[in-house]
Amino acid sequence: MPRIFVLVLIIFHFLISQAFANESNLFSSDYSKVSLISENSQIQPGEEFWLALKFQQTPNWHIYWQNPGDSGLPPKLEWEEHPDLMFDSEIHWERPDALAVDQLLNYGFSRRTVLLPIKAYLKKDFTGKEVEIKLGADWLICKVDCVPESHTFVLKLAVGSKVESIDALDFSESFKLQPQQKDYTAKFKQIGSNLQIKFNQLPTFQGRPHFVFASESLTQNTLKQEFKDLVLSLPIAAENKKIPESLKGLLLDLDIKNHTSHAYDVNIEQGIEAVKAIPNAKSLDAIINPSIVSEPQNFLLILFFAFIGGIILNLMPCVFPIISMKVLDFITISSQSPKIARKHSLCFAAGIISLMLALAVLAESLKLFGQNLGWGFQLQSPLFVSCLIILFYLLGLSFAGYFYVGNKIMSKTAGIQTQKSYFGSFLNGALATLVATPCTAPFMGTALGATLSLNFFYSLLIFLSLGIGIGMPFILLTYNQKLMNLMPRPGAWMEKLKQFMSFLMFLTSLWLLWVVISLTNSEYAIGLLFTLIILTMIIWIKDNFFFQNNFLKFIKSLVIATLLVLAIFPLILANNYKPTENSDLKTNNAYGLAYQEFSEELLAKEIAAGKAVYVDFTARWCITCQVNKKRVFSSFEVRNFFEKNNVSLLVADWTNKDEKIKISLNKYGRNSVPLNIIYGNKDKSGKFLVLPALLSASEVLSNLQELTLTKPEKY
Repeated sequence: MPRIFVLVLIIFHFLISQAFANESNLFSSDYSKVSLISENSQIQPGEEFWLALKFQQTPNWHIYWQNPGDSGLPPKLEWEEHPDLMFDSEIHWERPDALAVDQLLNYGFSRRTVLLPIKAYLKKDFTGKEVEIKLGADWLICKVDCVPESHTFVLKLAVGSKVESIDALDFSESFKLQPQQKDYTAKFKQIGSNLQIKFNQLPTFQGRPHFVFASESLTQNTLKQEFKDLVLSLPIAAENKKIPESLKGLLLDLDIKNHTSHAYDVNIEQGIEAVKAIPNAKSLDAIINPSIVSEPQNFLLILFFAFIGGIILNLMPCVFPIISMKVLDFITISSQSPKIARKHSLCFAAGIISLMLALAVLAESLKLFGQNLGWGFQLQSPLFVSCLIILFYLLGLSFAGYFYVGNKIMSKTAGIQTQKSYFGSFLNGALATLVATPCTAPFMGTALGATLSLNFFYSLLIFLSLGIGIGMPFILLTYNQKLMNLMPRPGAWMEKLKQFMSFLMFLTSLWLLWVVISLTNSEYAIGLLFTLIILTMIIWIKDNFFFQNNFLKFIKSLVIATLLVLAIFPLILANNYKPTENSDLKTNNAYGLAYQEFSEELLAKEIAAGKAVYVDFTARWCITCQVNKKRVFSSFEVRNFFEKNNVSLLVADWTNKDEKIKISLNKYGRNSVPLNIIYGNKDKSGKFLVLPALLSASEVLSNLQELTLTKPEKY
């Protein structure tokens, strides 16, 4: 046995040594692992090859770019001279991220893996079988505190015909992260204490544009950069007294977290008068004002918006039936014991807040994996919507008196059950939060959108305020006896109202079935209806067949178990169905107007053509969206204005997951629908108006009339 163990160790050591044959001795610390790697395990005399210093950084730590910004230092590489090797002095830098720390702005690499590639050349007359490469490197790695690190790396490469190494894929990925070489040029001129840069054209950005000098910054580093008609004006840094004749820089495409998705090289020369702007070259980020998401917001006001939005959410159609039934419970309990009613209201509010915080934690946790989820994201899951359909259907059956679930609040003979139903109140609160997600109330969009740019703690506070807002009316109701006295007294009317509410539950299930068809297809919807029928049959069997004989009891249980398996089977296949194309986007029936599917390119094109544009971010599972659509576009005056004045209608349907729509929403500082926006055409500034969450036809029409030319120019 010991011999076998030793043999295994030898084989394991051999495999590891082969796997890392192309890496240097690895430098490792608590903050990074760094190694010298080659694109080729065997290099050929007379040909170039790639080397790179590879950094694997601990999360939240970063090294710096060639222009580190306000603080920090770029990595320094010193190659040991070799008679048969030549090394390029230029590092082929990957695109940097903007790193904001307090009042400072730095540029560096916050991603896990970073390469610093350089070209090397082995002389043609080299006759050896192996070459040794030595590199001395110094770098600064920072989180909040900074740690200087250094190491001498040694890499031995075989010589012969070129052979790719196991690190070739790292080089391929690094080359993709390097700035794109496009025909972007600019002219600059010093005007007073500002440096004015005018670009010949700008790319279409997914986030917001940001310019940075390739070497030391000549201007003050700031995230707030405003491009006006291809012109960027930046304050010159105090220490820069002389501006060179030519400069190099990068145009960065920054997302909400200041990470760079794309970068473009820009060559800049003096002489701003020589620049001629390309017509209609305005980028989307000149249209979507970056100040929406970059300007600091009053956090207390955001919390207030979340709180007010939560209160209003109680009146929305997706929440109101559940809330109404709970109010009836409070009335019943309070007539017997106001003290117990207060405890129930606290449990109900605790359920609301707990699930709200759970959703917040889930959303924030998924941010770590690059997923920025919006309000109601779970309704993009066919399985989740299917479970909601079943839940509302069963609630409808219960309200109608077909069967009863759980403990009754009132006992006919024993008065009130106290602690037994507290957990039920907690679960009702959690249920109210779940069914609230298809709705967005006024003020909520702004509050939820703020979570895109805030850290975990502040985002949690916003969701907490939203949950408190939903639960507060019930606490106030039960703790204020005067308000309770205004409520109708318990009686037979409550049972009739409950039965009436069952129809609202059935209608909600029907609406969600319409949603699930767009997430899957009609074939799956039929399977889901089969599930509802089977569940109804199970309830019928359970409540109508009673046996004393144990064998018959077993048969009854076996039948119910078999039916449950049949009922669950369609749900297992929920995520296997491909979504059908949304028929609303293929016909003009939903809006009564001709419209197009939203894309950022189409939006920019329509604005460049001088058209007024109405953008509707919507989803089938968003009740508020559907209400807005009916209230606004059922108006003949609104439809007539669109057609008469050639207003372009763009629809962004977020019923199914769509990364492009999510990114566009984030640019407006939102992560939820509805979002309705009007771009006017009275001037060429690209300004837009964000409409309230709840719309009316008169409000939309008056804003259109104010922002739109009644006789648009022909282009």
